[in-house]
Amino acid sequence: YKADIWSFGILICEILGGFTPFGPKAMEIGVAQDGFFGDSPGGGFSSMPPQKIIELVQTGRMVLPKNLTPQTRDLVRKILVADPNVRLEIRDIMQHKFFEGIDWHRVAKKL
Repeated sequence: YKADIWSFGILICEILGGFTPFGPKAMEIGVAQDGFFGDSPGGGFSSMPPQKIIELVQTGRMVLPKNLTPQTRDLVRKILVADPNVRLEIRDIMQHKFFEGIDWHRVAKKL
């Protein structure tokens, strides 16, 4: 269930922003912006070892697409927390300003 919430954060970022915050494109943007992620020896970020991605996730270092609204960025940052005990719950996500104006009872009736 907590992994599903994490996946939802990744999907929000990719669908609305165009790339995932820990993927190759994010890493290239991070380096281009300010060297945030350091060098990637031997073939660039497309061949980045999984251990590097895990390190970025665990430290919370991510690059969010610039076209995300502040509310979207806030939601994604609160979802993509490595510690599942700190990560938002579904109820918290539903109450986030990103979903302001959504009638969840009406949505549930359509299911």
